Amino acid sequence: MSAAAPQSTFAIHVDCDNLWIYETEYGIPISDHQDLIYTQALPALLDVFARWNIRATFFIVGKELQRTSCVEFCRAAVARGHRLGNHSFSHGVDFSRLPASEKQEEIVRADQAIRDATGHKPIGFRSPGYQVDRDIVATLIESGYRYDSSILPGPGGLMMKAYMTAIGRARNGKSFGPWTAIFASQQAHPVDGDARIWEFPIATFPRWRFPIHSTFVYRFGDGLLNAAIARLKQVPGHHIYLLHAIDGLDHPSPGALGKLIVPLRRTFAERRQFLDRLGSLIEGRVVLTEEVVAAA
Repeated sequence: MSAAAPQSTFAIHVDCDNLWIYETEYGIPISDHQDLIYTQALPALLDVFARWNIRATFFIVGKELQRTSCVEFCRAAVARGHRLGNHSFSHGVDFSRLPASEKQEEIVRADQAIRDATGHKPIGFRSPGYQVDRDIVATLIESGYRYDSSILPGPGGLMMKAYMTAIGRARNGKSFGPWTAIFASQQAHPVDGDARIWEFPIATFPRWRFPIHSTFVYRFGDGLLNAAIARLKQVPGHHIYLLHAIDGLDHPSPGALGKLIVPLRRTFAERRQFLDRLGSLIEGRVVLTEEVVAAA
């Protein structure tokens, strides 16, 4: 596989973060709506993907598989040709600061939970907090993983950190990646030259390195999405467009989350329109990352 493939392709990755993750990070009491992510939000994404012939990779938090609704969604997604990825076992805000042994346990436990619940062996990992290090890479290689997709190149991490500071949540310990991510490569590449495992950075605007996942599109306007996809189509390589489960959520009573979480400031109908627009922009160019690394 070459990081300079002759044609640009896209992959849709979905981080399946449940509401308790946001509620914990923002200091909001845990609600009774935790199953909605699996019974309503993620099935809504499946419907959009089916409309545009998209197969996606859903990154699962391992302990969520204790929920019947999560298991049922994962099995349904795999049956429809999608893939599952590893998003750690407990999605702690302090994941990047854990000792090597605890990071290893987080990855291995999630891997086992996904295999036990679905029979599916994940080969892709995304770290909570957009951060990867040598300890994580060593565990991924030992566990048979083929790629990581944790790095968000450019200033996106600093921008999210600034937002948390502005709303008074900067001290919750959440990581948004190292400051060195500003200079990280935007192209897929073997980690430390080892072709056993590849890094697929989350797509950012070419050259400008501005983040383009849905939170930023909702905040800065649809023109960002249109311009970014048009430019990425001209850049050879495999581009990772990141969504979150909450993008498909029609929350019955968002309360404080509706004010703090950028996607929930848009109506459900507006977010469905955004998802359809994304599908139309990348139609015919979507390839599973798992298939890209399998062809290496």
